Amino acid sequence: MNKRFLAFFAMIFSLSFVFAQISVDPQDDFYMYAQGWELKGYVKSLPQLRPYPLNVIKQILSSVIEKGDKKNVEIAQNYWELVTGKPFHLVLEGGVREKIASDNYKAEGVQEESTTRQYNGGPHVVGDIAISPIASFGYSFGIYAVNESDTDVMPFFSRSKHDTVTDAVSVGPFDLNIDMNSNVAIGTEKAYLQAGINRSGYGPFLNDDLALSDNAFHSPSLVFAYDGGFWNYTQIMQSIGASRNNGTSLDSDSQVNKFMSFHAIRFDITDKLALSYYESTIFGKRFELAYILPAPFMAIQGVGDSTDNSQMGLMIEYKPIRGLKWSSSFFADDLEVSQMMKLHFDTKIRVGIESGLQYSP
Repeated sequence: MNKRFLAFFAMIFSLSFVFAQISVDPQDDFYMYAQGWELKGYVKSLPQLRPYPLNVIKQILSSVIEKGDKKNVEIAQNYWELVTGKPFHLVLEGGVREKIASDNYKAEGVQEESTTRQYNGGPHVVGDIAISPIASFGYSFGIYAVNESDTDVMPFFSRSKHDTVTDAVSVGPFDLNIDMNSNVAIGTEKAYLQAGINRSGYGPFLNDDLALSDNAFHSPSLVFAYDGGFWNYTQIMQSIGASRNNGTSLDSDSQVNKFMSFHAIRFDITDKLALSYYESTIFGKRFELAYILPAPFMAIQGVGDSTDNSQMGLMIEYKPIRGLKWSSSFFADDLEVSQMMKLHFDTKIRVGIESGLQYSP
């Protein structure tokens, strides 16, 4: 118990002077605030895909500064100064993690514990830069040093917030890993292209979407987004790595030559109700240019004899009152519709369903 108590406080008091790289990191707190500002009515609607380019971020902040209450205006002004100030910030962070395993027993039945303690951290240079009114650049470049790997101390099925590889440089007891992301955006607030290597997230469920989660390891990506007012469309093409995500190292189980294409169209039917249809496809051992097109993936897959892994989804977002939103997403991989119409449910049904309430008082 004492060990757990000390480890808990070591994590709380870990050194962390954090500045944002909002346009390259969908897990930045800005996106949590942005959802709250949308629920409060300070922002009409947010783009479907995170992260946002810098001009979209500035538009959101300007709207909050104009319409928000005192507290939210202060938060928006702090972010405004951050993204329009110096082109770089030096970040120094550090921490301690401790894992105590107690699943080993001695012959006489006495519990035996083993402890793994990780010291982690390092310097980063981060920033968001406006190159011109229609072009911007976001970046994060640094070193993540550890004496024990993240997979040795983190719970199974959890992900590190750092985008590092296992090809580290050893300095004494520490392994030094390059930890970097970048993103270039060109366009206006209504239509833009983004390209870079970073994490990406979709939909209202931060860090936990059925199709595209902000938690996933970074990937080289190409994004197109268009906001037409009543409707908006977004599409992303990624080159992805794959792992079992069960605590084993990334390189031992990874598979290369995999690509993911995802697109979504949303209709803002009223100020309270929005409907979205989205599709994703995983394909590999070739690069299929057709998945860049704004065409139904199910039809494109059929041209190639349906050898790719495609899914489709439907999302409903409803705001009954100001400050409250109910979102529900249905994500289908396999449905034997003909059998289900006959009420034969002992058939292929592979679906994901996610529903939740968001409240911002």
